[in-house]
Amino acid sequence: QLVINITAVFVGGYVARTLGVQDYGKFVFAFSFVQTFTLISNMGIHVVQVREIAKDKENAAEFFGSTLMFRVFFASITYGLIVLTITMLDYPHITKQIVYIAGISLIFTYIGDSCTAAFKAYEKMQFMALINIIMTLVSMFLRVTVLYMGYKLLALSWTMAVISILSASVPYIVL
Repeated sequence: QLVINITAVFVGGYVARTLGVQDYGKFVFAFSFVQTFTLISNMGIHVVQVREIAKDKENAAEFFGSTLMFRVFFASITYGLIVLTITMLDYPHITKQIVYIAGISLIFTYIGDSCTAAFKAYEKMQFMALINIIMTLVSMFLRVTVLYMGYKLLALSWTMAVISILSASVPYIVL
């Protein structure tokens, strides 16, 4: 974990240096803007899901499905609010595009969080640790590769969305 954290610092520096001040600022703003909306789609569901699945493992699949649908519903509402809010604000078109893409990442992050909660309920933390390490390494590799290939802000943002989709899919497949 220490090696990953140290590597992440260098990757973050590479991303900032490659994008430049303005584009990096837009990138960070977009993901920070989206992050401010997380309370709406999260609402403490993770803790409840872990507790309820751990308490009643026989009905875990049913509860998992219900919770997943609940998360998708609230993440969709949140995405709508993100789009509505950023559209009404006076930001450049590219900034709005990055926010839209970052919002897509948010939806998949919350879908993946349902799987994380299920792993915790079954006390299978070793799977989550391994998945997190692998996905972090893949994420760093993809970000560096996209920027090294000469792509910039928009491509990096889409890369982050793809990473979110992968991060949500891998635990679901393993589960």
